[in-house]
Amino acid sequence: MTPDKMIYGPDGNLYVSTLLGNSVLRYSASGTPLPAPGKSGAEFVSPGDGGLDSARGLAFGPDGNLYVVGSNSDNVLRFDQVTGAPLGALVPSGSGGLDQPRGLLFHTDGYLYVSSVGGTEAALGQDSILRYDAVTGAPAGISGLPGDAVFTASGSGGLDNPSHITFHNGYFYVASTSPSTSNSILRFRTDGSFKDTFVLTGSGGLAGPAQFAFHNGYLYVPSWTNNRVLRYDGATGA
Repeated sequence: MTPDKMIYGPDGNLYVSTLLGNSVLRYSASGTPLPAPGKSGAEFVSPGDGGLDSARGLAFGPDGNLYVVGSNSDNVLRFDQVTGAPLGALVPSGSGGLDQPRGLLFHTDGYLYVSSVGGTEAALGQDSILRYDAVTGAPAGISGLPGDAVFTASGSGGLDNPSHITFHNGYFYVASTSPSTSNSILRFRTDGSFKDTFVLTGSGGLAGPAQFAFHNGYLYVPSWTNNRVLRYDGATGA
């Protein structure tokens, strides 16, 4: 099934996206499978529901529903918070240059932020963070131009193969996961400009950071190419 991202929902349950399974699984806090009504096992969002292809980033939106990134379908899909039934796309395929998205974040400023890896012909959405209206899904880039969703410029600060996004202490933190060029956690200001490299490339043996979390003054980062979880100072990145 290849689990990719996980989050705790407002109901206290654990939701897990499956990359190759094209689905979302649900478990209680103690690990008991909790399928959606009429489904079995731990299945909450069924494989391929709503056109989902390669499920990655997960987030619960301000409306309480579950939003899932389709990395191969290049969109952000919405699913009912109770039944897991598809409710359509918030961000349609390719909107604003979205290409191979990985992570997503609903922020209190009313926007949805999505990391976009992009391909060789996806200049707008390549190695950048895109921004959309959290209610309508319309592109809402820094330029303010219609149809533009760019929040951080392509490759800003060395961003390469961006994945997880979080907001902490006034900054956006983004995992830059390319094993050959980045292996770092970058920090961006609220205007989309690059602030600094918070966790330096390869620091402490970091190799392929993915989802990460701040907790009790520390930053915890899974390092997937060497099978470790690393810990850093949450204020300095040391």
